[in-house]
Amino acid sequence: MFLLTACVALAVLSVPQMRKLRALKEELARAKALETHVEQQKDQKRRDLNAIRNDPAYLELVARDRLDLYREGEKVYRIEEK
Repeated sequence: MFLLTACVALAVLSVPQMRKLRALKEELARAKALETHVEQQKDQKRRDLNAIRNDPAYLELVARDRLDLYREGEKVYRIEEK
């Protein structure tokens, strides 16, 4: 009887710790997902920077797009979303 009571008490005491463990695992999963997203953004920015530094055509494309630049005699058509 004592052994059964001890097992039940142990099980009851471990329930809050199991819930906390589950919550911590979920938090860890969210943190890892965020880390992966940030790493992907970092890699993309690194590729963009490398292209801007080493690829004059890409640099021109980015400058023309962001600064609305165009060459003399060119007609630029923009389609904007509403």
